[in-house]
Parts: sequence; C-alpha cells; structure tokens
Amino acid sequence: VDGRVEPWLEKLNDSAIDVNRLETELSKSRKHQIHVGTETERRCNVMAKGFKRNIKASEPYFRTKARADAQKERAVNVMLEFNHACEAHLRAKEALQEAEARTRGQGCVNVFDPLLQAALSDANTQLLRAQSSKDAAEARHKLELEKADQLMMDADLLGRNILIARDIRNSRPYFQEKERSRKLIEECRKRSERVERELMNAKQGYSEALHSLNSISEQVHEERLRRKALKHSKSREKNHHYSRKHSSNSSGLCHKSILEDSVQTGTCQPGGIDDCLQPLGDLRVTRKDEAT
Repeated sequence: VDGRVEPWLEKLNDSAIDVNRLETELSKSRKHQIHVGTETERRCNVMAKGFKRNIKASEPYFRTKARADAQKERAVNVMLEFNHACEAHLRAKEALQEAEARTRGQGCVNVFDPLLQAALSDANTQLLRAQSSKDAAEARHKLELEKADQLMMDADLLGRNILIARDIRNSRPYFQEKERSRKLIEECRKRSERVERELMNAKQGYSEALHSLNSISEQVHEERLRRKALKHSKSREKNHHYSRKHSSNSSGLCHKSILEDSVQTGTCQPGGIDDCLQPLGDLRVTRKDEAT
C-alpha cells in the first residue's frame, strides 16, 4: 500500500464522521430555532390579551427605545474600532521614530543605506495609513454617537408624555418579553450559522481527502502500467536476443556436421579446417574428383 494513502484515508474518515455529526447538529439547531420562535410568539400573544390598546398606544415609544439601544450598541462597536485604530497609529508612529533614529545614526558615517531608506519610507506610509484609519474611525464614532443620543432623546420625550404613561407601564412586560425572544432567536440563528460554516469546512475537507486519494490511485495505476510496459519491453528484447543466439548456435552446429562428414569422406583433411568451412556449394565434390 502506498504510504501516502493512510493519512488521507484517516482524514477522509474523520471528515465523514464530522459531516454526519454536524448535519445532525444543524438539523437539531434549526428545529430548536423554529421551536423557540413558535414558543416565544405564543407567549407574546398570550401576554398581549387584554392589553392590545396599551400596546398599540405605547408601541412608538418602545420602538424608538429599541432603535436607540441598537444604535448605542453600534456606537460602542465603532468606538472599539477607533481604539484599535489609535493603537495601530501609535505602533506606526513608534516604528517611524525608530527608523528615523537609525537613519540619523547612519548619517554620521556618511554612507547611504537603501535598506534603511526603504524602512523609513515604509514606516512613513504605514503611519499615514494609520492616521487615515484613525480619523475615519473617529468620524464614524462621532456620527453613530450623535444618532444614538438623538434616538435616546426622542424616546425620553415620548416617555414623558403623560397621555401614554399608563399604556407604557401596562405594556412594558410584553415588549420586554418580545425583546428577550428576539435576542434568543438571534442566538439560535447565529448558532445555526456557525454549525453550517463548520459543516461546509468538514465537507471541504472530505472532498479534498477524496480528491487526493483518487489522485494517488491514478498515479499508482499509471506507475503499474509503466512497469508492465517496461517489463514487456525487456521480455521482448530477451526473446529477440535468445532467438539470435539460437540461430547462431544452429548455424554453428550445421557447419560442424558438414566438417565431420567431410573428414569422414576424405574430402577434407583434419589440418584443412579453414577450407572446410566454406559454403555448402563449395563443399560438393564429385566422384571424379575423389578418384583424382
């Protein structure tokens, strides 16, 4: 067995096991997601009984508040991006300072070093890119924060409306349950997507292992055909050599027989071997020559 087969065969078996496991897990995750969605919708419908008027009147407030909360979350994410951009800018600035220090140290010997100049140029380019990313992240953070503040102000303004204060109070449990259900369904969806990505990777590994095994099999088959053809060619050469040798031996035996007959009949003396090794036409003698 080819030594390359075993590791790929193990990967094929492991990938097949992972594919089966992840397919089962994905099916369960999707069923759980559907069950959660159905169950949360049922609970919300039960809670909405008797409070439909309150829910309708307070819906603008809770919708605005939900948008404000989502906007605040986006602002926090943009702030994290801004912090990363600041860190990258600081690292680029330090790298540029180090390159400038090395260049100043080189100046005392009055020798131009292209590597140092390239490092200095690269550090300067990285600093400019980091500065640009930092400015863009800062602008995005400022914009997202302003949107979040505006939505919070709108929600606060709606919440101060005494005409819907009672509606907000009575419908709050319903909207809280709805928000909790939304987050739970979102978690189920993300879990299903994660399992689906793992399943795709497992299938890709299985396909890669199968392709490699097929490739090895084709290479082994071609090698066998090559060896078989080489063996057949050597066998033909051997048979051809044997035939030529057999033909040469047969010719030698024929000459030897003619020589023995010539010696016995007296047509050739034992000392005249060279004269006897002539074509058969030259060895034919007549009775008249024998008498002579």
